[in-house]
Amino acid sequence: PHQKVIEVRILEGFVPILDTLIPSYQGNGKYFLGGLLMDPGIRRESVSVGVLISGTPIVRGKMDRVQERSLSLTSGNSFGMEYAPEAGMGSIYVMAYAQNEKGRSYGLMERVEVDGYGSRVSDYLTSAKPTKNAPGWWTSDWFGTYYLAEASGWILHMDLGWLYPSISASEGIWIWKESLGWLWTKSGLYPFIYSTYSGGWLYFYGELDQRRLLYDYKRKKWIKLDERMVNENTGTR
Repeated sequence: PHQKVIEVRILEGFVPILDTLIPSYQGNGKYFLGGLLMDPGIRRESVSVGVLISGTPIVRGKMDRVQERSLSLTSGNSFGMEYAPEAGMGSIYVMAYAQNEKGRSYGLMERVEVDGYGSRVSDYLTSAKPTKNAPGWWTSDWFGTYYLAEASGWILHMDLGWLYPSISASEGIWIWKESLGWLWTKSGLYPFIYSTYSGGWLYFYGELDQRRLLYDYKRKKWIKLDERMVNENTGTR
């Protein structure tokens, strides 16, 4: 009788698990679009990643007007690119994807509004809108008023001074302040702010006797923001 060897390969694992990063404005009409690979499913080296970009909501199976950009993973399992919206795009819709031997998976779709020239009409981090007749200034219903230094990404907050905001992986925003380190807050929570330096909560009280005050609940003491402050005017960042 003839014998025939048949090789059967069983691939263990599953499709990749990933998340789409919230688009962040980089200045000069450009946005950073990308994703975060949370689990490769099989082998990291077998995973290919990228983003889908469109001016209308992305519906899988109807990709005729969707741009697909292949990207590379960083050592931290994130991936992304700078993107300049085309003239006339009212919104950017972006969806990250990752693919391995088991198939392709997608992150959630994210959206950001832009005007006809690619500039922001709202700040995605704080839902702020441009302040009328005050170029560079933005007003948020929950985070207050601030000046945005477009080129550097720093903001000059009317209450807290110079801050560097960053996207949070879940909700809210991270903000860096030179005198306080990394802080976290969100809509519905501010003026309560979590401090990674103290490992506890701060409360922005406001101004008293020309001093801006924060209360540190863990250390049970007041912090004067005006102490150890850098020069805080719109031309210092």
